[in-house]
Amino acid sequence: MIIMKRLYLFLILLFLVGCAGAGNLSNDFSQPEPDAPVVDVFLYADEADLRRLYSRNPRSDQRIDGFVRFQQGGRVQGL
Repeated sequence: MIIMKRLYLFLILLFLVGCAGAGNLSNDFSQPEPDAPVVDVFLYADEADLRRLYSRNPRSDQRIDGFVRFQQGGRVQGL
């Protein structure tokens, strides 16, 4: 009989501690602001290279020729 009372007391205390801890969970899933601003990247490739890209095996990791600009009219960066 005493063992059952202690078991019930333990379960009640465990429940109360669990409920108190659950109230402290944060539901804030927002991301922190980045330290540096996000930079736009413009990728360019020739029409023939794009056709080859979309007609090949989807598992292929063969590269195609192209270039990058960080602004639409900006300087060309190689890939």
